[in-house]
Amino acid sequence: VLSVQLLYAILGLYGWEYIRSSHVEIALIRRQLPFRWPLISYISARLGFLITIILHATQSSPFRTNVDCRSECFVDLDLRR
Repeated sequence: VLSVQLLYAILGLYGWEYIRSSHVEIALIRRQLPFRWPLISYISARLGFLITIILHATQSSPFRTNVDCRSECFVDLDLRR
């Protein structure tokens, strides 16, 4: 129980810091910051850690969802009609 609460606290703190420091990504998108190769590792590490924390938080969520992998719901992607 303590580890789940700690995980949510880390998610909240990192989410806040991610939003506060998102000016780097916004400046890159707006081309206000010149592209440099070290920014690739910076941005990929930020996104990787954010995705990891979110996936851990959803895995330990108290709201369990059942996914039926054998469901009969198929999407017809036949575009030749």
